Amino acid sequence: MLVQQSHRDGLLVAVVDDFHERLAEAVVFAHIEAGTWAEREHERLRRWVGFLYDDPLSSVVLGGVGDGEVAAASARRLRDAIAVGGRNMASAQAAGEIDADRDPELLAAAVLGGVHTTVALALARRRRPRAERVVDELWRFIAGAVGLVEDGQLATGPGERP
Repeated sequence: MLVQQSHRDGLLVAVVDDFHERLAEAVVFAHIEAGTWAEREHERLRRWVGFLYDDPLSSVVLGGVGDGEVAAASARRLRDAIAVGGRNMASAQAAGEIDADRDPELLAAAVLGGVHTTVALALARRRRPRAERVVDELWRFIAGAVGLVEDGQLATGPGERP
């Protein structure tokens, strides 16, 4: 019985790792040409939500599959994404594109947690909202959370003022 559980966990870890590897390649580490941090990260968000909406494993992985080794694998991938996001936020802070008074790593964790939870909820709904609607809702959240700066003023999204 223990061997079966170990084999099952190993298989689930491989599936979860593959999912996160594909997500990282398509979105997290993707080089996105854009003029500003906001334009680039809005496009990254659009791709992230699109990937999650299109991949049939998303609801299972985001919903929390398995335990022990599987949970550890998912947590490791999330920590990796937070580290990348923290460096991204710090760079945008240094460039004056987002508010510099926030801890970039904690900010990345909050944003990724918000994206993860929001998309998991959207995917679990009987009537899924359109991906574009989810992106719009998330972008407003992200712009406010990071203290998006446009033309020297805090903004809530591309072309919007609080």
